[in-house]
Amino acid sequence: MAVERQISGSNPIHNFAIARPPSNSTTCFPSTDISVSAFNGGDCDAMNIRDALSEMLCSVHHFNHVQVCRDDQFNQDALIRGVILGWEDLQSRDFTCPLWGILKHIDALLMTHTAIATRLALLRGVHLMLLTRSCPDRPPALPPWFRPRARRNSPNQCSNPNDAISNYFAWPRFRQRLLASNSPRLTNRFWLYFVRNVQFEWPFSPTHTIDIDKDSGKYHFSMNWRNTMDIIQRFTMGPEFFDAYPECSGDMNPRCDL
Repeated sequence: MAVERQISGSNPIHNFAIARPPSNSTTCFPSTDISVSAFNGGDCDAMNIRDALSEMLCSVHHFNHVQVCRDDQFNQDALIRGVILGWEDLQSRDFTCPLWGILKHIDALLMTHTAIATRLALLRGVHLMLLTRSCPDRPPALPPWFRPRARRNSPNQCSNPNDAISNYFAWPRFRQRLLASNSPRLTNRFWLYFVRNVQFEWPFSPTHTIDIDKDSGKYHFSMNWRNTMDIIQRFTMGPEFFDAYPECSGDMNPRCDL
């Protein structure tokens, strides 16, 4: 059962659920033009999600670095509010960061029916990698298993969509598989199985997830949450994904019951 908590404040985050979504959740793409019927044909690409993601992620190379927010307090607050209150909550701010817009579109494209804890963890990882790409002179701290390969960091890598996307997956062996063999193909079918099965293993309540700074009123992740984010074993995949893509069974951590 989802654990709920009322967080008070001038802009309260109301009763959000940390646990996984209901099992009767059938589609992971409710905010796009893609419906479940688009996947009935197996590898049908009515709208190519891989190419859409590649375009979003590669846009980071065109931003002026002075536009990008490097303040982690602001960035954590923006991500938490975007996921839990809705991204429109950020529109009233005097300052906005273009990376927040990328997160908003990825969230809408893939994650609306994913558990809140998983959305927060995956988008936090994407955000840190985007900061690494946009501000290579002062990259954020990343766990060793998530650090990008020491090769080109330029728009040229966007000529291959798999190359552009691969560094944003948590698992090093899976990233290497994508680059070495272009397998599995990142079709719409792949993304359907991915978002239905990916999970950040976090058994704790919102009390242990999000804190609020009483002086600034900004939300931030708890130290326990941030420490857990550094543990790759907490990023898991459900059995349905491995049934569809058995070749990946050694590349990702299988879901465990905490």
